[in-house]
Amino acid sequence: MKKLAVFALVLFILCEVSVAVAGHNISGIWREDSPANSDVANAQLMYAQSGNNVQVVGYFEFKGTPCVWYGSGILRGNALEYSVIYSKPYPDWRGNGADGKHVMTLSGDGKTVTGKWHNNNGDSGPARYIKQK
Repeated sequence: MKKLAVFALVLFILCEVSVAVAGHNISGIWREDSPANSDVANAQLMYAQSGNNVQVVGYFEFKGTPCVWYGSGILRGNALEYSVIYSKPYPDWRGNGADGKHVMTLSGDGKTVTGKWHNNNGDSGPARYIKQK
């Protein structure tokens, strides 16, 4: 019985160390914290991470109109970068469109991503999301 308890403890420690070495898994639901644009509401995104690969789906309302986008990218350490492709664009879509990318940094505690969005029109702005679940 004592050997089983020691084995269980060693297994637990190895699992904890492997999670720490692997870094954060950002999979989950994230909410935008203080949108920079007053026309934007209910901004959320969902990350799904497998290894360093990240898939993302985003939703927000622009002047009350629902907008949906998706993308994929890579998480390297705390640096996160992914594409943004609109499947339901926002009403002010113009020029080359709003497709682009997000360049983000994951906080040390894994609860916040902060960075910038960039689109194909040359526009950019700040972004900050807080993990919900």
